[in-house]
Amino acid sequence: MTLTADDRLEILELYARYSHAVDAKDGQAWIDCWVPDGVFSPSVGPTAGQIYQGHTALREFADTRPDNYPRARIWTGNHVLTEKDGFVEGTCYGKTVDVSSAEPRITAHYIYHDQIVKDDGTWRFRSRRPVLDVEIDR
Repeated sequence: MTLTADDRLEILELYARYSHAVDAKDGQAWIDCWVPDGVFSPSVGPTAGQIYQGHTALREFADTRPDNYPRARIWTGNHVLTEKDGFVEGTCYGKTVDVSSAEPRITAHYIYHDQIVKDDGTWRFRSRRPVLDVEIDR
């Protein structure tokens, strides 16, 4: 597999759609970012370490935000995309910004470890396993 410039842009768009969807508690838009048997294991809040697999579980997570971040914005940056055998390995820095008060504040920082595949012509996450650097006590 050789990633084209268009592939890279589409994958960066996937990262953005993911963040916008979960922040908006839009479960349908969020599961559109995943393959049907996708796996997510959050690293922050009371759900840290739990496994959400498949569209039903992923949608419930996005609709309810059980990670205890009901008013948050997920930011990612410094994306590195590495071609592997049959998938793209994506890593990036992530931070959670709590916007529930008049002064936004960064409440967590982590590193995403992703497997991204082309599914029915669209780039989607197969797995996302963020590793926490720090989370402040909220």
